[in-house]
Amino acid sequence: MFLRVDDKGGDLCTTCHTLRNWDTSAHATSPATLRRGGDNPWPSTPYASVADNGCENCHRPHGAPRPPRLLSSTLERQVCLVCHDGRVAAKNLEPEFLKNSAHPVAATDWTHDPIENPNTMAPHSTCTDCHNPHQTRSASAAGSISGLLQGVSGVNIAGATVREARYEYEVCFKCHGTRERTAAGTVRQENTHNVRLKINPSNASYHPIAAVGRNSSMQGFEPGYSTASVLICSDCHNNDEWRAGSNKPRGPHGSRHAPILEREYQTNDPTSESSQAYALCYKCHNRNALFSTATRSFPHSQHVQEQHASCAVCHDAHGSRQSGALINFMLQDSTGKTVVAPALTQGRIEYVSLGPGRGQCSLACHGKNHEKATYP
Repeated sequence: MFLRVDDKGGDLCTTCHTLRNWDTSAHATSPATLRRGGDNPWPSTPYASVADNGCENCHRPHGAPRPPRLLSSTLERQVCLVCHDGRVAAKNLEPEFLKNSAHPVAATDWTHDPIENPNTMAPHSTCTDCHNPHQTRSASAAGSISGLLQGVSGVNIAGATVREARYEYEVCFKCHGTRERTAAGTVRQENTHNVRLKINPSNASYHPIAAVGRNSSMQGFEPGYSTASVLICSDCHNNDEWRAGSNKPRGPHGSRHAPILEREYQTNDPTSESSQAYALCYKCHNRNALFSTATRSFPHSQHVQEQHASCAVCHDAHGSRQSGALINFMLQDSTGKTVVAPALTQGRIEYVSLGPGRGQCSLACHGKNHEKATYP
């Protein structure tokens, strides 16, 4: 076609455009070809694989439907989904965004900008907020972040913007760690909804995402988990249909369980306890050990199984800035119902740790007044 350089693999483009880690990225190396019928994702080239099409997987040098950045579709998500709907990529992402809890990629087309400031940008969610198409790869990148998130900007635990995130949570913090949520939801005693503040290792307690947890004496874990475990956000926020070895895509694209949870977690009060109602908790915490009366600790069975108090009534899943054991009492559930209120005589809501497995509560809940009630 009278080109100065054969453009197979994007070679003509990369004579001018130098892209960090492009040569080892999935879009430069994948041998994937068209797996099923439908629109041809490469109508303007003679090539049949992702690697051979290179830049033209996403860009059109002439007559681009989306002229800025010469992108291949007028719909931002469709630039990606033309391949990632199972047509070329092995797993179909399209149904995930149609679930009742999902990242709203259809709502804010073309809002994202690669140089945006997470602290001032308009709220939005697009594929390229979480994935860098020029660097993404299936193999893990160096350090602690998945190769799928390689080269994506982020916000660190201190709140500073970083050019390339080193941990998965830094990618999530761009939306979930810079500002307070404005939508209705549960109301807690200490009511920040900024996840970055909740999981900070300087807190009294936190789920071990940014660091190993504080409580080294904790017991009752499922196999594979311990007090030395460190989790990533997508251990909990994940496709509800994904399981190891399945053909379903992993990651927080969408789920039947809000807010994009891998398994069910009922937070409204009251809730009848079952292995399904708190399946997310029981992924790590052994259900039998939790309700056992053989050890002297908090009487979970009495509260959760007999009184139908949700785990979320006492525990704030991400962390607590003021109390151990993730204690941050729920004042109202997501329906607006009052759950925990001040103790009638003392007029306060308070949890005091008295040592491993021991504590003291002052509050009113489920029609019962607790004035410095101790356990076990």
